Amino acid sequence: MLLFLGLSAAAMAAPIDVSGSLSAGLAVGLEESYYLNPGSELELNLDHQLGDSAFHVGIRGNYNDGFKIELDEAYLDYYAEQFEIRLGKQRLSWGTALQINPTDVINPVDIEDPLGDKQALYAAAVDYYLGYNTKLSAVWVPIFKPALEKIPHPLVPGQVITPEKVEPKLENSELGIRASFMGVNGWDFSASYFRGWEDFPTVKFGPTGPQASFRKTQMFGLDVATTVGDMGFWAEGAYFLPEDADSYYQLVVGGDYGFQNGLVLIGQYYHRSGDGSVNNVILAAEYPFGLMHSAKLGAMYSLDSNEYMISPEVTFSLADSTSLVAGVQYFSSSPNDLGMPAMGQNRSMYAKLRIGF
Repeated sequence: MLLFLGLSAAAMAAPIDVSGSLSAGLAVGLEESYYLNPGSELELNLDHQLGDSAFHVGIRGNYNDGFKIELDEAYLDYYAEQFEIRLGKQRLSWGTALQINPTDVINPVDIEDPLGDKQALYAAAVDYYLGYNTKLSAVWVPIFKPALEKIPHPLVPGQVITPEKVEPKLENSELGIRASFMGVNGWDFSASYFRGWEDFPTVKFGPTGPQASFRKTQMFGLDVATTVGDMGFWAEGAYFLPEDADSYYQLVVGGDYGFQNGLVLIGQYYHRSGDGSVNNVILAAEYPFGLMHSAKLGAMYSLDSNEYMISPEVTFSLADSTSLVAGVQYFSSSPNDLGMPAMGQNRSMYAKLRIGF
């Protein structure tokens, strides 16, 4: 906070860039019992640069049976000739795959929107550049932030279990390092390592009943990406070594192709080993039409359970920075069968009006 105040005081004479969006939406459940879920969201971003330094503050608010506002991101940047430093509440993005990134383990998943932005957390991040195509990154997270604070009781419906808290000590902090190489004979690739905690708790049954705790883990990751003509290819894998448990790995391979008329087709395969292994195929298509409109179609199919999800969506540009989005989410069975328990309803339709500024 002192750093923010100091930078703000030094920059009072200079303007602060203000941007964001305001949206109002409605989700309608298509199952028994039918439900209506209206809501409004506010995103406000404050950005300012002063010489070799900059700061960003992001605020999010929503209204749904009550108004809630929270600090989303707040960080300071410092830019030098060969390195950059970022301190504060932030998001980091590792990996090359589409939405599902096994090596992206720094920020916890937002359980209310598992395919959306991850939760921001307090961290210190450094990027050091060696030449024009090599970057070394290091991230330190002093206080562990889990994906959720409570989990459903495995034996008693309606009750929850509170996992054992990870104490905010130096030995419990998390560390990640990554080496990225860009444009090497047409390939981009990265190697990464993480030492920290699993975002989701593990349940064990003891004499007093089920108990939940977070496990320490290590991750060794690798991701690659390249293009061949109008086609793009990527692959990403991570090998996990949880403490006092069997190791497992996650793998994603995929590609996309863009046509001259703007149509883009995407295909991806995801595999997770170990108990309850997962094998999913993800397909997507995006097509622009009119002047500023677009249509999207996403689908996921489980090779294990033969269940699927399909999600068509259309975006209409109504005016400058104003758009209307309408879509449907349809699960053949439960979202649990595809590893997305936070989706709630199996079948729903939604519409959202968004105004940017």
